[in-house]
Amino acid sequence: MPSHPELKDVAGYGRFLLYLIFLLIAIAIIVQPFTNVTNIIYAFSWGLAIAFALAVIPLAYLLVKRIAKEI
Repeated sequence: MPSHPELKDVAGYGRFLLYLIFLLIAIAIIVQPFTNVTNIIYAFSWGLAIAFALAVIPLAYLLVKRIAKEI
């Protein structure tokens, strides 16, 4: 991201999150007929959503700190 180098860390995180979402959707579609596996993927996806939400907090803090430093 040449126009916004301060968002380099966030872009990598977002790309990883996007790939993981597509991977989970693809796996869920493939194993849809199997109820037990679908329930495991459902629980796993909620755990990942919570973990990523917690991981965003330090990134947001870092960005706010950088913006406050520039002001």
